[in-house]
Amino acid sequence: MLAPHQMRRLYAYTFVRHRLGDLLFLKEQFKHSSIYMSQLYGANPRQDPALYDDILTELMQYKTKVVAQWLEKDEPLAGGAGRKIMELRAHDFKNRTELIAETSRRVNMRSTGHSWCLAQDEGCGGSGIYAKGSCSTCHNGLIDSRFVPVWQEAYRHHKELLTDAEALGPGAMKRVNEDLAKAAKILTDLGIDPEQG
Repeated sequence: MLAPHQMRRLYAYTFVRHRLGDLLFLKEQFKHSSIYMSQLYGANPRQDPALYDDILTELMQYKTKVVAQWLEKDEPLAGGAGRKIMELRAHDFKNRTELIAETSRRVNMRSTGHSWCLAQDEGCGGSGIYAKGSCSTCHNGLIDSRFVPVWQEAYRHHKELLTDAEALGPGAMKRVNEDLAKAAKILTDLGIDPEQG
């Protein structure tokens, strides 16, 4: 089983090699007491630079495709960042291809499994991974058509929970109803009838 700490050297090496930030950022990211420790992580002579270049190329191609899809005029998006991007579509840009490429290079995109997190800082600190409904109102959250099946299942699951929640009391009912409403809104924003899933 691969543990997260086993990827620290890969992350640091890729980060430094492609100039995605500086050693001070890595030091803060890894919570190192010394910048020399961060330097060691970024300077592993056993790494295969060509492999990391290939990985970065694939990543950038994928990100470019995703951003291009978001900027299509008819592509429905949900979440706070989704609403901002839909507003952005109204503007005319001289070179759309260049805009997409530059945006892909600059924006941090992390999949939560049910949305994209575009936070450029700590954002929610990862709580959106566990409380997926919070991504619907977060200004860093973006939900596109890739995640429709997840939200259809969330909606169906919360409808089932309504009967169980009733036996658990008003607090449980309130939470299930809130989550059900968030899932319904996301599906509606994406052009899907929640009841037709």
